[in-house]
Parts: sequence; structure tokens; C-alpha cells
Amino acid sequence: MHRKMPAILLVSAISLVFPAVSSAQVLGGVAGTAAKDVEVTCGGCCSVRNIGSRLVEARLALALGASATLRVGPGQSSTWMSGGSCFSSGFGVFANYVD
Repeated sequence: MHRKMPAILLVSAISLVFPAVSSAQVLGGVAGTAAKDVEVTCGGCCSVRNIGSRLVEARLALALGASATLRVGPGQSSTWMSGGSCFSSGFGVFANYVD
């Protein structure tokens, strides 16, 4: 039982210091000109919801410099997918207005 305790404490500490890591599974959070107008959630799949009034392009940064990009209209949601599979986590999201 003592061997599990350090791992539990570490996970708890990370969750307190980096809440976005535990809830959204996007390590770096959301950045860009439209960051305040998007909500990003990850569970089985990562999706973005545009809560603003302008068209947004949202790019999910993946491993080894790869990325997946979506365009999301006002009030719409979309899931990042590739080849019929979705992404369950990412390193960051860059959301910018498309004008």
C-alpha cells in the first residue's frame, strides 16, 4: 500500500497545479486571438465549441509537430478526427478568428 501512496500524491498535486491537464487533457490549454470564444473538452474525443459570434479556426497540437485543424462557426461544435478516429488529448489548442 505504501508504494501506491507517492503515485496518488503526485497525481493529486498535478491536478491541483494544472487543472486543465486533468479535466481537458490539453496540456497547454487554449491560446490565440479567439481563445476566450472557444471551449475545448477531451474525454473519449477532443472537441471544440465556439461560444463567440465569429468564425474560428482551432488547431489541436499533437505529438511530433503534427496538428489537426477545424473551422467552427458561431454556436457550433466539432470533434477533431483523422481517418475515422478521434484524438483523446493534445499538447495545446490555438484558436484564431477567420476573417
